[in-house]
Amino acid sequence: MLWRDLSWPELSRAAEENYLVIQPCGSIEQHGLHLPVDTDSRIVSEITRRAAEKTGRTLVLPCLSYGLSWHHIEFPGTVSFSLETYIAALKDIARSLACHGFKTLIFVNGHGGNTAALKAVSAAYLDEINIRIMALTYWDLIDPEAIAKIRSSALGGMGHSGEFETSILLALAPELVHVDSYEVNPRKGKMPHVKKDMFAEGCVSFPTKFNTISKSGVLGDPTESTREKGQVFLDLSVKALTDQLDYILQIQDSAAMDKII
Repeated sequence: MLWRDLSWPELSRAAEENYLVIQPCGSIEQHGLHLPVDTDSRIVSEITRRAAEKTGRTLVLPCLSYGLSWHHIEFPGTVSFSLETYIAALKDIARSLACHGFKTLIFVNGHGGNTAALKAVSAAYLDEINIRIMALTYWDLIDPEAIAKIRSSALGGMGHSGEFETSILLALAPELVHVDSYEVNPRKGKMPHVKKDMFAEGCVSFPTKFNTISKSGVLGDPTESTREKGQVFLDLSVKALTDQLDYILQIQDSAAMDKII
């Protein structure tokens, strides 16, 4: 159910019935020569909407479209919060929901630059805000082996505006994808333990100004993208998030939820 479509009495009843609340978190930032600047927000909004429909007893807030994107700011079209503003916005959303009696808020992230801040808010304000906050990034829920069976790009090809994101946009809004403007620029860094793309192993975070590593804004391989792959990537994303939401919904009424998690 979409939060924006409901009246306040309907939302009040949803709080009484202990609905989950999902806050999709995206970005407005450059996505190369071929994708729109709302790519992250568009994708995470659609995935959360589809997962909520399958889960039931779940509300989806309007996407928080602005995120942390200063590493893209040299490219026109990018609009970014400061870290302080972003954290304040997340806290205020949580406070608002707590005022209405909701017990569980899930930040579902669709932009890598938001990850650290979302985790920090979910962990740092347990005693300050009377609501349980969880944070996850949707593609982290997907089994990498399932992706490996579908992808055709080499390591580094599923980065920013690469095979994964471009394929999903081809499935969702093909009219917005400029297929004649694809540029290939897979991540090739040699530093150990840095993730080479969205589905590669790696534990080192090494933020970099995008204009220093990519003239086009791409860090991946969009040429391997297809609409058919995009539909499969969407289905995998929705199923993975649905499974996670189902589990949370099943146990959130338990007094021992914190121990179960």
